[in-house]
Amino acid sequence: FERLVSAYLEKFVYNRHQKRNLLHTREVMEQAQGKTGIDIERGITFDEFISVLLRCKEEHLDPHWRPQYLYRRTVKHQINTYKLEHIAKLEDALRDITGQPLRLGHRNRTSKSSEMVPGVCGFPAAEVAQLGSIDPGSFASSALRGDIERYYEHDLELYRTAL
Repeated sequence: FERLVSAYLEKFVYNRHQKRNLLHTREVMEQAQGKTGIDIERGITFDEFISVLLRCKEEHLDPHWRPQYLYRRTVKHQINTYKLEHIAKLEDALRDITGQPLRLGHRNRTSKSSEMVPGVCGFPAAEVAQLGSIDPGSFASSALRGDIERYYEHDLELYRTAL
C-alpha cells in the first residue's frame, strides 16, 4: 500500500507535469478522466488512480505499480525477500553470496510529514500538491483499501514473510 501511495504522490502529484512521468501516467489519467485530452493541472485523485488499476490485468500495469510477485515468477533461484527497512540485511546476504561489497541504499524517497489529511483520497492531484508533504498514512482511509489488499494479495503475503 505504501508503494502505491508513493508512486501516486511522485508520478501523479508532485511531478505530474514532467514529460518522463507522463510516459507512465498518461494512460491511467486518460482512463480516470474518461478522455484522451487529459487535464494534467487537475490530475486525478488517489481513488481514481486505484480504480483504474483494479480494472487492469496485473501483467499490463506499469512497472511502478505492477505487483512485485510477477517479477519473482521469472527468478529461478530465490533465497529470501527483504523489507526495504531491512535493506542492510539484503546487502549482507548479497555480499556473502557474491563476495563483493555493495551498497544498495534507498533512493527515490517520497517527502513525508506527520500531518494527517482526512479525505485526501478524493482530492485531485492539484489540491494534494498544494498541501505539500503529508503523512502517507492519510491515504489509508481509502474506501478501496480492501480492494487493493485483495488485488495485491500475493505481494502482501510476500511482505508478511519477508525478513
